[in-house]
Amino acid sequence: MMLQKIGRLRDSQLLYGTVVVSAGTLLGSVFSYLLQVLLGRFLSVEDYGTFNALLSLSVIFGVPIGALVTALIKKVTELRVANRFDVLTLLFKKFSLFSLLAGFYSFLLIVVSRYTLSSYLKIDHELLVFIFGVFTCLTFIIMAPSSYLQGLLRFKAFAFFTSFSSFLRLLLALLFVVVLKTGLSGAFTGMSIAIVASYGISLLLLKKNFTSHEVKIADEHFKEVFKFAITTVFVTLGLNLLNNVDVLLVKHHFDPQDAGIYSGIVTVGKVFLFGASIITVVMYPQISQLYASGGDYMRRFRHFFVLQASVVSLGLGFFYFFSPLVIKTLFGNHFSEAAEYLPHFAIFVALYILTYFMIMFFLATDKTKVYWFLLPASFAQFVLIELFHDSLTEVINVNVFVSLALFLAVTVYFFSSGRFVYSASKQ
Repeated sequence: MMLQKIGRLRDSQLLYGTVVVSAGTLLGSVFSYLLQVLLGRFLSVEDYGTFNALLSLSVIFGVPIGALVTALIKKVTELRVANRFDVLTLLFKKFSLFSLLAGFYSFLLIVVSRYTLSSYLKIDHELLVFIFGVFTCLTFIIMAPSSYLQGLLRFKAFAFFTSFSSFLRLLLALLFVVVLKTGLSGAFTGMSIAIVASYGISLLLLKKNFTSHEVKIADEHFKEVFKFAITTVFVTLGLNLLNNVDVLLVKHHFDPQDAGIYSGIVTVGKVFLFGASIITVVMYPQISQLYASGGDYMRRFRHFFVLQASVVSLGLGFFYFFSPLVIKTLFGNHFSEAAEYLPHFAIFVALYILTYFMIMFFLATDKTKVYWFLLPASFAQFVLIELFHDSLTEVINVNVFVSLALFLAVTVYFFSSGRFVYSASKQ
């Protein structure tokens, strides 16, 4: 009797996929979080601010690849439904090569503009910018395997890949910082080596899904992915700017101490973001598959939204009541100032999570015009922070205001197109 119940539980893609990916992603988030926290302890507050600013910059550099990830997951899901693993094999090779070339061009851009970057972000070490460029280049190569594991609904493999990759970053970064005493440059060196190792592991995980391929057919799908990516690149740009531009502006406008404190706030907030966004990671390929096959994806969407809203509510409550304890436990007394800002910042993160969830649903159902809301919101955030940055509280107020306005706009857009979405699910 118990075995039958377990079997029925496993057959539920919604619950099984959510549980497995949640476990793996949560574990990966724990490792990523440990890295951030431990670096906060082993680096100075000033260096920690620089570390987070550079991470935010790498995310912005990765916007084009981020758009391709979204498009590639959707295409992989469609080809999986059609059982075209021959096409999937060649697409993987092509996108791996493309991501490597894109990463190399990003590296060149960072090297060429290293003096401008160093001046704007108040970085004194030229070698650090060079090593950061290598790190940014290598982050691009993870695009293909991560997209494939999600699009193929390889829940266990994706969970393992996510968690083990994060563990390698933690291990190697701390090896360079703590044992070899190489400072902030060593952190990026260790993470770069971890990325290369993670890519090798991904090839082993995906090996069973690869087969012979047909060049002409794959070329057509390659173009389709880029066509969809062009429409989603603005969405990805808007999302990434909204979540990272504040870190860069704080690093530019505030003294190194305050920038480091803000990085501590952002680090704790990102744990909330990573943990709650697990729901969206599982939701996107499933909605995409149901939409492609003509299934009732709205019913699945409603289940996911209730789950997402519940997780966000729990996170808000936790940070509201336990902020001082969280900050002191994780960072120690030298980040104690961050506790007073955390509950307010958590509101911004909660609104961002819900907005991100809705936008990924729109992309899964081929509604790419949501960038009409994202880009103006990102621009407004930039302008308002440039105008109002007398204190960290003002910066957070801007984030909350912009994210609330964006979420309301996206919600109105959802209900205005509700009849079409619902009727399409019944065809």
